[in-house]
Amino acid sequence: MTNLIIWTGNTLIGGVDVWVKELKTLLEGSRYDLITISDGHTFAGSEKIDICVNSWGRCEKALKRLSPAVVMPNWMHPLTGICAKLNKGGAKLRCLCMPHSDSDEEYYAPLAWYESGISKFVAGSPYCRDKLAARFPGRVNDISHIPYGITIPSAGPEKKYSLRPLKLAYFGRIEQKQKNVFDLAALAALLDDKGVDYSLDIIGSGPDKAGLAAKLAGSKRVRLSGQVPHREILAALTGYDAFVQVSKYEGFGLSMIEAMARKVIPCVTKASGGASYLINNGMNGFTVDIGDMEAMASVLKRISCMGPGEAAAIGSGAYRAAAGNCDIGRTGVEFMKVVDACMDSPGCEWSRGGTYMMPGGWSSDYFRLWKKLTW
Repeated sequence: MTNLIIWTGNTLIGGVDVWVKELKTLLEGSRYDLITISDGHTFAGSEKIDICVNSWGRCEKALKRLSPAVVMPNWMHPLTGICAKLNKGGAKLRCLCMPHSDSDEEYYAPLAWYESGISKFVAGSPYCRDKLAARFPGRVNDISHIPYGITIPSAGPEKKYSLRPLKLAYFGRIEQKQKNVFDLAALAALLDDKGVDYSLDIIGSGPDKAGLAAKLAGSKRVRLSGQVPHREILAALTGYDAFVQVSKYEGFGLSMIEAMARKVIPCVTKASGGASYLINNGMNGFTVDIGDMEAMASVLKRISCMGPGEAAAIGSGAYRAAAGNCDIGRTGVEFMKVVDACMDSPGCEWSRGGTYMMPGGWSSDYFRLWKKLTW
């Protein structure tokens, strides 16, 4: 049995946590024991966390108990330092790190600081793979590109498209810094100006929900919903014509893939590092420059004027792109090959002496206790 320990989020439904949920299901009954660890009790909406911790000390005790193991810190980078410390004491913990967004602050800079404690890297997109290779030219053989995976539904009957009104959806984190959600309000105003008959459902939770609600005040065509169970989102997706995403940057954009897998036409920004590389513009979806809501509104107006056959052809192309690249049955197998290689790799020699936490780095003060800990 191989222990695979993955730090997950909290009750918000994020793409990374949905992927962990899919991976956990895939590995049930296998020789891998996927163990989730977090400071919350649930992830991906309602999935139960295996190990709940509230301090770096508790993290250390949990990792020590579960050695030997492969540890995937995700955005909780200090776990890499904890593993390095425990390895000096005889543990066998190998870190597998994956940048989940194209962000220097959140990923590339911390990964550079912790690099000597990382056995393998996985990138969800070719762009992120190339950024990692440029950052760590001596580690190119330790970097793999594996798209995130989801369960792809069978093609089933042909999807029905409304088009008039055009039924639009965004679901995901309601956050301005990365997801650029205020542009959804600007997009709605442009669609109104262009006379497009549409409805837009914005589904999710996050720190900028109140700000977005204020910008949407008075809009009769936009509905801002709270977070709903993930399974309900997936069931509702088939009722939409297009999925809209206006992010400034993405790690992959799993919600877009979930929409594409249900023949919903993706209309997204060219978010660096994301999965927009899977879209052949006009053939299986549409991309516009980041922040260009005038172009996005024009794309959506074009879709609203399509016949059902043209929309169905694009939606079917979206489905094929998702099925051909993001089937968890295939990507999960590739990912576990990297886990095996990580477990079999020799221990890394820690280059930071007796310092195991990046000073002032992303997530270093997560528990607000780290300054009190003796490392």
